[in-house]
Amino acid sequence: MENKLAAYLTKRLQGVPLADIEARAGVPISVTSRMKHGSPPSFTTLFRLSWYMGGSLARLCRLAGFDDLAQMARDMFGAGQAESSRSAKSAQLHRRLEQLINRGLERRVEDAFKSIESAWEVLRPSFEALAQSLDAKSAVLAAYREGRDPDVYFFWKCNESQARVVVGERKASGWKAFEYSEEDSVLALYVREPGKRFTGRVGETLSSWAAGMKSITG
Repeated sequence: MENKLAAYLTKRLQGVPLADIEARAGVPISVTSRMKHGSPPSFTTLFRLSWYMGGSLARLCRLAGFDDLAQMARDMFGAGQAESSRSAKSAQLHRRLEQLINRGLERRVEDAFKSIESAWEVLRPSFEALAQSLDAKSAVLAAYREGRDPDVYFFWKCNESQARVVVGERKASGWKAFEYSEEDSVLALYVREPGKRFTGRVGETLSSWAAGMKSITG
């Protein structure tokens, strides 16, 4: 039976010095080598590799057969950032989260995340209300930042996979896009086949949402 994680790591880490992984992510050369040959990993190792590769922790857990941990990772961390966007500060935060999880504090970490997510969810009703007022068949709200993959914030009357396709294409057929730029980020609203004319309130609403999100992130 094919070891999916070993196959993925062999391809993904082709040409990558294992010594660099050890130096930057703290995963010993011997551990990475054994994983590439089919040895089962620990969650801590997957956590560190996900940061090093700028990939999804959930994906690594799923490939390793840790379905429960994969779901936890999706709930807590979402998709991984591109490696180029990772700063020393984000690396430090990642390690702090790792320490808390290793100490058995998963529930408390998750509860803290839920409070942040709840504050964010306050914005969802206004997003859905705007989409409904425009008689749109579907809607997606996303953000673009330099050096990072697009981030899907909310989607309405479509699933997450469809939303990511729209956001990735940026000019998807049948969708009308509105953007609000601020500093190094762009907040984008996509609506599919709106039944009413757009007015200036769309731009004003995007500006208001951007201010609300900024207040949450500090």
